Amino acid sequence: MRSSRAAWCSAGRPRGAQHKEYREYKAVKAHFRRAMRRCGEQFMTELDHKLEYDSVHDSVSFWWTVNLRKRGSGADIGGGINFDGNMYRSREEITEQWAKYFKDLYTPSSSPDFDSHWEYVVRQEVGGADLTNLRKVRLLHCLKAGESGETSLIITEQLHYRQRC
Repeated sequence: MRSSRAAWCSAGRPRGAQHKEYREYKAVKAHFRRAMRRCGEQFMTELDHKLEYDSVHDSVSFWWTVNLRKRGSGADIGGGINFDGNMYRSREEITEQWAKYFKDLYTPSSSPDFDSHWEYVVRQEVGGADLTNLRKVRLLHCLKAGESGETSLIITEQLHYRQRC
């Protein structure tokens, strides 16, 4: 696989089935992945047979294998999140990227995927609602502690604590 990838890279990484290097690289890569999948399945089958045998004949080995598999490797393979091709791992970076995502999501766009009809429907429903922070706090003070928002026509899941200024 390494040599076919090197050949593909040296050819300038062409894309498409019309390029010989690309076809060869993809074929070798697919063959490699199939072989890896077969090896993984074979390993799991052998492990199942070993566990069956050990459960009857060697309980110490059985529990050692079970506990080893239960704990896993401890490797944190997915220890981050990918935004726009960049991997972010710290809590602050991830929070910042989610903030950017939602800001972009709720910003009108000239993209052909932007749903202007839905924007119109929401604007008609909401109207010129002016919910300043002071007004929100006053509305929260009107509610009893723990009261569901639906009974007061305020849409919230449930208010456990009232917010004080």
